Amino acid sequence: KLATAFESGAMSESSLRRIQRFMADYNLNTDLIAQLIVRLLPHKPPFRLALDRTNWKFGKSNINILTLAIVYQGVAFPILYTMMPKFGNSTRKNESLCSIALSETIDSLLADSEFVGEHWLAYLNEQGIYVHKYVKQNMDEW
Repeated sequence: KLATAFESGAMSESSLRRIQRFMADYNLNTDLIAQLIVRLLPHKPPFRLALDRTNWKFGKSNINILTLAIVYQGVAFPILYTMMPKFGNSTRKNESLCSIALSETIDSLLADSEFVGEHWLAYLNEQGIYVHKYVKQNMDEW
């Protein structure tokens, strides 16, 4: 539909290929988007953060996204995300995602217990960040 709306003498198929080439080379700067969201929030640091993962199947593809959000008045505003390569968690990805956010003052972090390993928990505690873990009903708390 977008290609047919282009005002040019080119055929819509040519416009579609032009759009596809543009999108293939386009890199979304998520750091800038995160900074924009942080600046638009009326709340200022220290922030309460939430770390969560969602996964589902879309056709034959597994979609697995890890998201870091600022919690403000009961609403989580996503500021950073990363696509995970497969189902399950990745401690290194979790740590790098949150370490980006550590440049801002953090009051606390709410995360599923699958994301909070011993070393990372110790590091967050050293930084003065209180961690709230929640445990799914089918998991034992460690």
